[in-house]
Amino acid sequence: MEDNFLQEQPQNNYDNQVQSYENADYQNVQQEPTETLPNAVAGMVLGICSLVLGCPIVGLILAIIGLSKSKKALSTNEQYPGYYKGVGFAKAGKITSIVGIVMGIFVIIFFVLYVALIAYLISEGYDVDDSIYEMY
Repeated sequence: MEDNFLQEQPQNNYDNQVQSYENADYQNVQQEPTETLPNAVAGMVLGICSLVLGCPIVGLILAIIGLSKSKKALSTNEQYPGYYKGVGFAKAGKITSIVGIVMGIFVIIFFVLYVALIAYLISEGYDVDDSIYEMY
């Protein structure tokens, strides 16, 4: 009688494992994202380049392109949450692009005010060239 019990035990254990695998819900299993968000790294690189380049026109153009790419990456992440990794790249690109746009606008405003001041001084008869040499 003990011989039958020992032979039945592995069969039952195997049947239980098969049933547990058949009843498993594989849709709830979350996998680690393997792909980086499209346009996230490009947006971050363009945002950083807009900060590094001192030229206001080129920096402003790069910042605008970087902001659009970062926003596109973030909207893709909202459409497919948890599917992509690299959300931090998109957020960093958005922040650096916004800072680049603000800095570019400030530099352009400063340049316009500087040119307006020089034009005003010249129109009032102030000789700009002589005043520079008189300072030293």
